[in-house]
Amino acid sequence: MTQYGKADGLRAKAVLMKLPPNVAKSKVLRGLSYADAAAKAEALGMAPMSITNYNKALQRIGSFFHWAERNTVGTVTNPVNGLRLKDPIHAKDKRDPLTPEELGKLFGSPVWRSCRSARFRHEPGNVVMNGDWRFWLPLLGLWSGARSNELGQLLLSDIKDENGVAYLHVIDDIEGKRVKTAYARRKVPIHDQLKSLGLLSFVADRRRVSSPEDRLFPDLRVGAKGYYSHNVTRFFSGYLEKTGIKTAKNSFHIRDSVQQSVLLDQQLIIEAHLMHGGCRLCCQSGGFLVVGGRPVVLAIPIPVPGHGAKPVSLQDDPPLSHIVHGALAGAGQLGNLLL
Repeated sequence: MTQYGKADGLRAKAVLMKLPPNVAKSKVLRGLSYADAAAKAEALGMAPMSITNYNKALQRIGSFFHWAERNTVGTVTNPVNGLRLKDPIHAKDKRDPLTPEELGKLFGSPVWRSCRSARFRHEPGNVVMNGDWRFWLPLLGLWSGARSNELGQLLLSDIKDENGVAYLHVIDDIEGKRVKTAYARRKVPIHDQLKSLGLLSFVADRRRVSSPEDRLFPDLRVGAKGYYSHNVTRFFSGYLEKTGIKTAKNSFHIRDSVQQSVLLDQQLIIEAHLMHGGCRLCCQSGGFLVVGGRPVVLAIPIPVPGHGAKPVSLQDDPPLSHIVHGALAGAGQLGNLLL
């Protein structure tokens, strides 16, 4: 470990910049060393991996050398230090948010109405999916702004009530639970629309047959790399394709579809997507975002035209898709401060 230096890092950089994505799955490169695979990929004119994946690879190498520095007798230096590349495309421009029309089509599809079966969930039928994680996670993503992995790892004990405010406790308090940053540990008040759709009843049903340390969505399995988001993304991308909504750039990140400026106390303007950990204010007062002493949810107007603020369940008319479409139609307006 003490023999590696900057020259080794530069050689690694040269190889990584030529390697295509998913090199291990490429039939023409299978069995080759990374150096040979990079040379052959370049000769064949194969497109290299993205800058994002290149930087991730460097980060993994660097993390290993940081560990070695702390656990090795002798001087260990990080050979890839300073070799990250600047990505000219901003992260938020790499994904397209779902449009209000697409969200309306999504939540008007069989999973949120009734489907043929859990297997044939994209086909209409008589099976209601409101006890399944595939039903709840997109709705939670829409009305909480949380990441799919944060939602997938929730325990029953993470659904809490504080002074009459029901909330999701996003925290990495046990092995296997992760948050992206320290500021991502937070309390997210549960939106009234989720309550009207039966989320708290679903939680109560789970608690009657489970222990507090059990997961809210036990049928959602963790992926090979330790993230629940792997299988959420796999389901969601496939379902978007089968419902005719999928594009090259859209994904589970429904929260991107409801980004809007919200005015608080006529002084502070923040973006709705900051609720998932990008804002220190979310960690004040024990994790709630508080204005005037009251916990708030950054939200968009949800009344359906002609129905006022009447809570709408799965059996009510109009369908869920109309609620979502009507809510997002005012995306340029100031959000409601709920609770």
